[in-house]
Amino acid sequence: MNQRRNCPKCNCHDALSWHGMSGHWLCLYNDCNYSVGPDVVVPKLTKEQAAIIGLFTGVSCGPFADVQQLAEELTGRPIFTHEFARKETWDEVKNAVRPQFLALCYG
Repeated sequence: MNQRRNCPKCNCHDALSWHGMSGHWLCLYNDCNYSVGPDVVVPKLTKEQAAIIGLFTGVSCGPFADVQQLAEELTGRPIFTHEFARKETWDEVKNAVRPQFLALCYG
């Protein structure tokens, strides 16, 4: 069940969304960075962190344009949207972003 409340930080109506799996209230507005759980306040991912995670895992954590831009920066070539449907492209970009992803995990 997805409950909504007003965000105490940005005062947006129905901006907080309850995520039962994590036990956190998260503001749905990216520039707010408000997240609160039962015991801890957790900051949202930065734009760069979301792109790194999305590029390595294939799970979207932010805008696809950010993932595509990072993929192009790391490979040094343009990558068209349809290329992301190819396993070879994902293998290439996943290997390129691996050090940044591991730095997020262990850094």
